[in-house]
Amino acid sequence: MNILTFFELYDRFFSHIFLVGITVPPICPLRLTFGLQLIDTIEKLGLEPYFRREIERILDETYKSWQKKNEEIFYDVTCCAMAFRFLRLRGYHVSADELVNFVDEELFFSTVSPMFTNVTTILELYKASQLIIYPNEEPLERIQAWTTTYLKDQLLNQSINDKKLHKEVEFTLKNYHGTLARVLNRRCIELYDIDKHHILKTSYRDLLTLAIQDFNSCQALHQAELQILERWYEKNELQSSTVPKRVLQSSYFMITADAFEPELSDARISYAQTCVLVTVVDDLFDNCAPREELVNLIQLVKKWDKNSFTQCCSKQVKLFLLALYNTVDELAEKAFVHQGRCIKQDLISMWQELLEGMLTELDWWRENSAPTIDEYLSVGRTTIGAKICVLTGAYFLGPKLSEDILNSEEMKSLWTHVSTVGRLLNDIQTQEKELEQRKPNIVSMHVARGNGVITMEEATTRIEENIERGRRQLLQMVLQTNGSQVPRVCKDFFWTTCKICFYLYKFTNEYDSPKEIVSDAKKIIYEPIKLPKNIF
Repeated sequence: MNILTFFELYDRFFSHIFLVGITVPPICPLRLTFGLQLIDTIEKLGLEPYFRREIERILDETYKSWQKKNEEIFYDVTCCAMAFRFLRLRGYHVSADELVNFVDEELFFSTVSPMFTNVTTILELYKASQLIIYPNEEPLERIQAWTTTYLKDQLLNQSINDKKLHKEVEFTLKNYHGTLARVLNRRCIELYDIDKHHILKTSYRDLLTLAIQDFNSCQALHQAELQILERWYEKNELQSSTVPKRVLQSSYFMITADAFEPELSDARISYAQTCVLVTVVDDLFDNCAPREELVNLIQLVKKWDKNSFTQCCSKQVKLFLLALYNTVDELAEKAFVHQGRCIKQDLISMWQELLEGMLTELDWWRENSAPTIDEYLSVGRTTIGAKICVLTGAYFLGPKLSEDILNSEEMKSLWTHVSTVGRLLNDIQTQEKELEQRKPNIVSMHVARGNGVITMEEATTRIEENIERGRRQLLQMVLQTNGSQVPRVCKDFFWTTCKICFYLYKFTNEYDSPKEIVSDAKKIIYEPIKLPKNIF
């Protein structure tokens, strides 16, 4: 399919309608509504990389209409919600106040036209309400509250007769902030209903065909990348560590499920390698290796001399150091092509910071000391590993990252927010285990600070509020355009890591591959999509 054909037909169709003045059937949407529905379809099918210019053109047109308060947008609730979502996600300035007419459920159903009170419209309002990025966006808060309750009731009462719509609502509510792009794409491809498109049906059929071909093509590349990672794992003898190969497979799956584009290959591979190495060394500290061994490990990383590795105190420490040394050297050499400078010392410094943080946490536990919450989070943001994984991968995203950008307050805020979200999500999942082991944990620290007044449940609720606040602040920074010096593709990589945290900690605190992660990984990496028999 010529990827421009669809948009040429789109332009031709609406030009003919408005120039000739022909009457169209009631089911035919107006131009802006149709354009937004088209973008929604393209994004759900994972085809946005093919149509970026065309999407930008439609959204520029939509934004002009939004500023003029065009009736086509604001009369149609579905169109209004979609316009708000797409425009905000791409950095256009749109105010949540424009959705104030939809904040009250009872008023919504009594005043809005019945054609806009269906489940599809309310689902769009729900999605729009997830984009709170400023402290005082009460309209979105109120919309989020009632649409969540309404949609849950619809599922509970089995009130959604359309089975595909029922599945879409169920999937959307399940873990909205942890929805990885390729998991969503595959689900939407499999649930795609060509018959619901009443105009340009043949072109929509072509879109589905392109989506399946693209998915399978990317999947073949992902399989090849995973083979590269498995050879790396075996070459560095990581099978002799306490970390099984499934950790490698899970790490690679999760970054690939959201950052799936072919041009991000080196970023995915380096990200997955870093995740595995972080897990290996985390196990060294968790399994209570002698302190002198761990101190020696940190000193050897500072020294960074392969000939000194004979001084290692144990086989496991030596194994990790050799794997780290080889990997950092390889990444630095590869990154030189992307960055035009040597980044080895940057990588070594991040590893040194991570290891020193892990030693500090171990000392807190062994000495039964009680750090303050600020002290705990200052270290915990580093030891969760999000910073080192994102920044290592960021060197391979395309843009050159100068020292000024890497050391900027903006970059620091980005990794601080994503690391805080990851640490707090982890601590909620591990609170019972770490309470038994008498290890520091943010939940138990809040309880202790409350002197018996705050229960574990109340502390968890407060921390969940902090997680949501951090997620919103991160999203605000990702979408910010004015005054931002960090490239958008790098900021998106932070956002991807935030989604991975929500996805991972929905299940467990470890990469122990529960059934749903295994199932998703198979679908994304191993199982191609077959063209439906009725597509032709």
